[in-house]
Amino acid sequence: MFTIERTILADEIEPVYNHVHHAKAVCFLEEARLKFLEFIGFPNEVLIEKNLYLVLTRIEVDYKRELFEEEVTVTCELPKIDRRRMSVEQKIVKGSGKVAVEAHVEFMCLDRTRGRGVEPPSDLREAFLAA
Repeated sequence: MFTIERTILADEIEPVYNHVHHAKAVCFLEEARLKFLEFIGFPNEVLIEKNLYLVLTRIEVDYKRELFEEEVTVTCELPKIDRRRMSVEQKIVKGSGKVAVEAHVEFMCLDRTRGRGVEPPSDLREAFLAA
C-alpha cells in the first residue's frame, strides 16, 4: 500500500459547509495517485516521453465522514490491470484512524499521437502491479 500524509489547511475548508468540499477530496485522491506514479518511476514527464497520457475513465467515491482542518493519510492500494484499464482503490483516513473517503479509480493509457487507448507498456505494467 502506498500512502501520503497530508495536512488539510484552513483555506481548503469550504466556508458554507465548514468542512472540505467533496470535489476537493477528489483532488486529494489525485494528489496521492500522482505521487504513487512518481514513486513507481512514472511521473508525467516519463509518460509523456513514452507518448502517453493517463486519463481517468471512472471514479466511484463514497463519502463517509467530514474532513476538517486536520492531518490525514491518503492511500493507493490494490493496483489492477485488465487489458487497457488500470485501477486502484483509495482512501482518505483521518488521524483518528476512521475512513472519511473510499474510492475506486479507473484510468487508461492514451496514445498522444493516435488519440486512443492502448495497453500499458510492459515496464509500466510491471511497476504498477509490483507496488
